[in-house]
Amino acid sequence: MKFGWRFREMITKSGPLVTLVATLGIAGWLHFDGAGPRGGNVLGFAQGVDSNVASLEIGRIAVLAVEQGQVVTAGQIIATLDTGPIDAEIAIVEAEKTRLEALIPSEQAESMQKLEEAVESLERDIAEAQEEFAQARSQAKALETERSRAKKLVQDKLAVSEELAKLDVEYAAVKPVVDEKPRRIQLLKKQLEAARSRRDKAAKTFDSKGIGPLAGDLLVATAELEQLRRRRTDLVLRAPVSGQVTWVWRRPGDVIGVGEPLVTLVSAQNRVVACVPERQALRVGQGDRAKLWVQGGPSAPLTGTVVGLSPIVTEVTTRCRRVPTIPQWGREATIELDSPIQLVPGQAFDIEFDHSTAPPKPPEPPKPPTLPVPAVALAGSGVSADAKPAPIKVPEKLKATSRVEPSAVLYRPDLSRYLVVSDDTGFEDKDEHSPWLFTMDERGALDPEPILVSGVKELNDLESITAGEGGSIYVLSSQGYSKKGKRKKSRTALLKLAPEGRGFRTEAEMHLVSLIEAAGAAEMAKLGLSGGTRDLEIEGMAYHQGSLYFGVKAPLDDQGNAMIWKVADPKALFSATSLGATGLSLWARARLEAEVDGRPVPGGISELLFLPDGSLLITSTSSKERGSVESGKLWRVPLPAAGSLSPELVKSFPALKPEGLCLSSTPGKLVVVFDTGPSTPMWLEMPWPR
Repeated sequence: MKFGWRFREMITKSGPLVTLVATLGIAGWLHFDGAGPRGGNVLGFAQGVDSNVASLEIGRIAVLAVEQGQVVTAGQIIATLDTGPIDAEIAIVEAEKTRLEALIPSEQAESMQKLEEAVESLERDIAEAQEEFAQARSQAKALETERSRAKKLVQDKLAVSEELAKLDVEYAAVKPVVDEKPRRIQLLKKQLEAARSRRDKAAKTFDSKGIGPLAGDLLVATAELEQLRRRRTDLVLRAPVSGQVTWVWRRPGDVIGVGEPLVTLVSAQNRVVACVPERQALRVGQGDRAKLWVQGGPSAPLTGTVVGLSPIVTEVTTRCRRVPTIPQWGREATIELDSPIQLVPGQAFDIEFDHSTAPPKPPEPPKPPTLPVPAVALAGSGVSADAKPAPIKVPEKLKATSRVEPSAVLYRPDLSRYLVVSDDTGFEDKDEHSPWLFTMDERGALDPEPILVSGVKELNDLESITAGEGGSIYVLSSQGYSKKGKRKKSRTALLKLAPEGRGFRTEAEMHLVSLIEAAGAAEMAKLGLSGGTRDLEIEGMAYHQGSLYFGVKAPLDDQGNAMIWKVADPKALFSATSLGATGLSLWARARLEAEVDGRPVPGGISELLFLPDGSLLITSTSSKERGSVESGKLWRVPLPAAGSLSPELVKSFPALKPEGLCLSSTPGKLVVVFDTGPSTPMWLEMPWPR
């Protein structure tokens, strides 16, 4: 009894103290983010990315090959649309192509007959001319003999001078024929030689492609057939990534429109998003190492590196809270795992950061190259130092058709080709400034024939190309003066193009510099053109979130910064009759550099590209200075916003001028093209800079 009384007395006295200690312990656990028994004191979740499988063609769903919850692999067939209508179109075009091919032999036979007739006609002309020459020469010789005899008779007064005068007239009529006919015969022989050469060459080169108008018709039919077959391939919808089907939006028999989602996939990248509490937010930096324990999984930790941080501290989601009912603030950190593993999107982790591990130092720039293909100097972008520009392969047929000086590039999935824009097309004496674009495959080989832009007579000094809304594209001329001091209308064009067959059709056209000059000095000054438009050159253009951005190469502003203009509504550009109606404004400025003959010079913008992560890439070349060796650079703006930008140097390109940027056909990579003037053009495929 005595022991029980003492125990109750002890509980009564110490109970409040025990409760206080326990409360403080729980509070401390929450305060220090509840470090678990394995050391992870930060919550994290496997990053999941939603991907919609959509159609590039309108059609009726014939087969649906997946169901909600099913796991699929990249490239797996998701659904097939009805191919009946397009199969009928293919059959019609194939029949037309067969008909044209059947006409080719008769067309070639007719052409050969005309060539033979031309040869025979010249052979007859030569024979007639030789016969006339022989007759004239014999007659002239006879007249000379008769004239000599008559002269002697006149001198001996045995004949009158009238007879000699008559012979002189006859001789004067024959002599020019004798003198001229040899030259005529020589000319006819040269013509005959050329005609025989044409005939023999035609006999060797005639093939199944035909000649003349029939060849053009056959080329159109072949291109149309290829396009229809590509469209038919697009009717088979495949998974763009490996993942799980989370939603099925349409069923067999339903009609699906262009761009409408059919199914939604969620895929887990090899990344984990950590919910870093506010107290730790400023201690976590990019490049920090991390250990991760799968909740409810093996005790051995995974390892990774912090590759991204959200820009602000904000209230975290309910799932990121240790106690769901207590609000908590923090910052998201993205961790890339060292070794790929199979993750379930949303899978939970306990994470511990090692702040003592500094990010690796950037590699030093390489020495100036001595090889024909320059090495790329890096600036700590995380991109392989082995990346080197490579020559663009230009087929002989294209070399004979046009100059190719790449100034911009854009990948078109519907063509499975890159569209390449050239400063100049054709040659000075043939097809100069023809409205052509060029196509390049994923290995850097140009196709042998350019594609036509209809609706304009010329494309002159094109500098940029970018994808617009609904499959359209925009192409931009420099707006600047030529080396001869001229600024033709074709040098100031901004065109909106729509696909048409194998080429493109001009849907809208405007001339930007004309509106700028008409606005007057005050409005030009607002755009940074206090000195007018004499030095204006625009080489960069990008379409992003419904707006058009223009990168100005020259002039720079009064502080030596490059300028970016913005048009919030591109449609207004093509309907406006004044600069004010376009909404064109000076959006941002950036200090850039380039190199001329090994020394740094102020850089202007040669291209713009917004990446899917929201960052902005800028290429720079010398704004005004020129030299024997010019080198450009690639810059990244992580969080672009109106005002003053702070570009980070990604790469230097020794002895090369980067002119065009676009997303690659390979996910996670981009393509750079270089204008090398009369030399072989170059290109480079590289990972996105981070």
